[in-house]
Amino acid sequence: MSLLTEAYAVPSVVRGVVRHVLHSRSQRASLDSLMTFLAPDAVETHTRQLSTAGRVLTSESDAEAKKTTGKDRVRKTLNECLRMGLLTQEGEEITLAPCLPEEFRNPLTEDSWIPSAICGLIFDPSNESNHDLGLAIAWYLSLDAVAPPGTWPEVEKLLLDTGMKETLKLGDVRYHMLEDWLCYLGFGWTHVPSGRKLVPDPTAYIRRSLGGLFPSTLPDRQPLPAVMARLADACPVFEGGSLRSRVDAASDGATRLSTATALAWMRLRDEGAVVLHHESDGQTLMLPDGDQAQPVSHVTVVRRREV
Repeated sequence: MSLLTEAYAVPSVVRGVVRHVLHSRSQRASLDSLMTFLAPDAVETHTRQLSTAGRVLTSESDAEAKKTTGKDRVRKTLNECLRMGLLTQEGEEITLAPCLPEEFRNPLTEDSWIPSAICGLIFDPSNESNHDLGLAIAWYLSLDAVAPPGTWPEVEKLLLDTGMKETLKLGDVRYHMLEDWLCYLGFGWTHVPSGRKLVPDPTAYIRRSLGGLFPSTLPDRQPLPAVMARLADACPVFEGGSLRSRVDAASDGATRLSTATALAWMRLRDEGAVVLHHESDGQTLMLPDGDQAQPVSHVTVVRRREV
């Protein structure tokens, strides 16, 4: 299983599990406390009453299945947190994984570090358990951000037309898991002008990563190709990354960024987080912008941290 295939492991439940551990004494939580806190019996009873209203339960096993739904959700979500290496289990206790740096243990900044920690773990080349989700994110980021397929029927048609359905193994349920995780991790967002639509947009991820892309040991002004290489190394769903190369071979060695990545850099420029430069004697990457393309050779970071 993975975050893509386990339908219970949605971002809100993963976040709830991690937050409970994070706020427990010594950041250690028992299995019983997790179940009691995240799937209390009172909520379970109310859920059963709602789900069985207007019909008669066919058997005691049917009633028992409804009773365990919430606890199953927590248990299966916990399994995915353990599988990816976000949490560890010691006997009956759950703790944060030892590999997490100290700044990823601060309850006051949990909303920013939990997505970053998950990204680092699911894209880890030594743990392929969530690379199916990574492949799907990489593929979606390679699509035209101006007019992307924003619903499952549109995505399914494109998958069939391009022969990618077997590679990504997406179905209706998995697509909605992709939608949830893509947005939570900072690679897209949804809007509802006439129904829910998904849009590829990695601005939030890149904004969150500026400190790592522009380490304090280096000058604020860096060649954009070098920054993109660091980005692809840290997050292989971007151009030149190992996951991106498996679903978008044209991105290898390309001098033109995808519309999603290009628009992300231009949004960060408009926010005042970075400045984009073009030097005629520097190696240039083309950033699509409508029916034109902007040449950019260097980028200067103005804010390394989100404000």
